[in-house]
Amino acid sequence: MRFLISAGFVILLGLTALAAGDTTPPVSTHEIDPVPNAEGWNNTVVTLTITAEDDGSGVKAIHYILNGEEHVVMGDTVQIQLGKDGVYVLEYWATDNADNVEAPHHVIQIKIDRTPPVVFVEAPEDGAKYFLHQPVEANWYTFDTLSGIATTEATRLFGEEILTEDVGFHEFRVKAVDKAGNETVVEVNYQVVYKVVPMGVQNTYLDNPLPPDEREPKGRLLLFARYAHGDLIGISFALKDYFDEVYPNGVPSLTVTEVKFEGTRERHVIWDWLAIPYDPDSGIYRIYYPTAKRKPGIYDLWIGFGDGNHVRLRIEITAGKAEG
Repeated sequence: MRFLISAGFVILLGLTALAAGDTTPPVSTHEIDPVPNAEGWNNTVVTLTITAEDDGSGVKAIHYILNGEEHVVMGDTVQIQLGKDGVYVLEYWATDNADNVEAPHHVIQIKIDRTPPVVFVEAPEDGAKYFLHQPVEANWYTFDTLSGIATTEATRLFGEEILTEDVGFHEFRVKAVDKAGNETVVEVNYQVVYKVVPMGVQNTYLDNPLPPDEREPKGRLLLFARYAHGDLIGISFALKDYFDEVYPNGVPSLTVTEVKFEGTRERHVIWDWLAIPYDPDSGIYRIYYPTAKRKPGIYDLWIGFGDGNHVRLRIEITAGKAEG
């Protein structure tokens, strides 16, 4: 009697015999890509790879429990993509074709934080104006709900006084980095200005302004004063700090432009730029501008205080005696 035995049957018998003699469980390992930083955190998508080996009957499956949910993947390799913020707790083990079960690898943590810290700056306020020498305490804070704050840097520490010793525009910066390496930078801009006190007639900057009810529109601005050709235009004001102390070291200026009207448009021709000197006897900044240098017409006086602010006054130089 003849028996026909197929090749597949022979292989099956061989595997069965091999499995019957395999009493050693498989060995599995895992890799995390990219590896966590020194604080144990990742701030990118993480690829978790579990690989098992078995020199006997071969690996049958990989079992893993991720945050309490069990999964079974047939074969000797499994890859898992983790992208959401959180702390992942992993256990895993492998089984072979002889039903040997590897002892589980317990409580492996994978920590992902892809969210930058939060930074609030309450003082200085963005766009705020503070007077020269005004006491203003820095008020800011940071927090991170997952990995936590690792480092902070700031122009001034919380509770310290910000810079108001110099007029002009200033930047205040706070930088926070969390333990996962995420970074947040907040920059606010503020301005330090003088208390400007007009010292001219009628609490204005000029020595001869028109009465308020006579200031009629002349182009885009009200006509503020009239001077006869040959008159001097007196301009005066005081610069003070937050405590009402006179500040003698300012650098105010006067810019004179002639206004040319072209239909509804205005064109300006710059004629003069002059520093306005400080009079130590009166504590006032004062200048007398000679109208004899200019022909009759409409002019704008741009008084700059040196702190980023200015006032603009429209005047008329007439050919004869000034009106008003």
